[in-house]
Formats: sequence, C-alpha cells, structure tokens
Amino acid sequence: MDRQSEIVKRSDDPQPTSFAVTPFRKARPGEAWSFEVNVVAEPLDGMEKRATIGANVPGVQSFELISDESPAIGGENRGPAPLVYMAGGIAFCFLTHASFYIKARQLNVEHLRVELRMRFSTRDKTASGDDTDPQCLGIETHVAIDSPESREEIHRLIADAEAACLAMKAIINATPAEIHLHHDGQTTRLET
Repeated sequence: MDRQSEIVKRSDDPQPTSFAVTPFRKARPGEAWSFEVNVVAEPLDGMEKRATIGANVPGVQSFELISDESPAIGGENRGPAPLVYMAGGIAFCFLTHASFYIKARQLNVEHLRVELRMRFSTRDKTASGDDTDPQCLGIETHVAIDSPESREEIHRLIADAEAACLAMKAIINATPAEIHLHHDGQTTRLET
C-alpha cells in the first residue's frame, strides 16, 4: 500500500516507556481543566518519522502520523514536515475556538478561513560552524471572515479565539521546557 495514503490513521494510545501518562482527572466546578498530549515518535527510513499521538482524556481518539522532510535535507516528501504539523496545529486550534464561539454566541458567519505564516531561521551548524541558534521569527495569522455581524462582535470573536488558543499560547508565551536523556539505563536532565 502507498505510504502516502497512510500519513494519518487512527491508532491505539501512545505507550511511553520513559514516563507515566498522567491519569485524567475531571475538573471540579471552578477549576481549570487540565490534560496532556503524549507523543511517542521513532525514525523510519531516511528522514521519515512515525509518531503515535494522543491526549490523556477518556474518549479522545489517538492517531499515528507520518512525517518526512523535503529532498533538500534528505527526505522524500512522504508526509508533512514537523514544522508544517506545528503550524497546521496552531491554525486548527484557532479555528476550533473561533467555531466554538460562533456557535455559542449564535453568530451569523457565512465563511471563516485562517491563513497562517510562520517564519524560521536556522543554519547547518555542522557545515557552517555558526553558533546562531535556530529560531522562530514570527507567526502571522490572517483571519478572513464574511459575516453581517457588527465589526465589534467580530473583533471580540477573534480576540477571544486567540486568547483561548492553547497552541498559540504555547508558542507566544514563555513555556517551560525540559529534556530528559534516557541512555543505557540512566536518566539525565539536560539544560534547555
């Protein structure tokens, strides 16, 4: 079967071996709803990778995703690159919240579309010897909407969708990050 048709498919929950999946606990009234997304990723041939991705929320389907890179860096374009998934995830998350508010507020929206651009900068340190760190240079989100609703109502809708978008928050806020190396039975926390 062609790998292209298997880029995303339903899967069992990821089974990490380096950490325990936190059991989901339903929020009590007035508490924030907390959950986690867990990923187990492994390399395949060349630059191709496979990941099993799922949330610890009961009833949420897990998926297997295939990712690859362009031929320019040794891939074969058999699936979206990791950064493409990330940008798509931000746009999807934003649309989730916008759609939620449209329905909850019973707004008349005829068309809604998000166009998102993320810009990156990096160098091949092994070839250049350059010590410039890779970086995200910015995220530009354009929201196209056709609606007879007032300009103020549409502005509020978009501001509230952006404020609720967890994927956007993970990128634009200083998010704590840790790397733990598990090597030959020993675990070391590396500085990020």
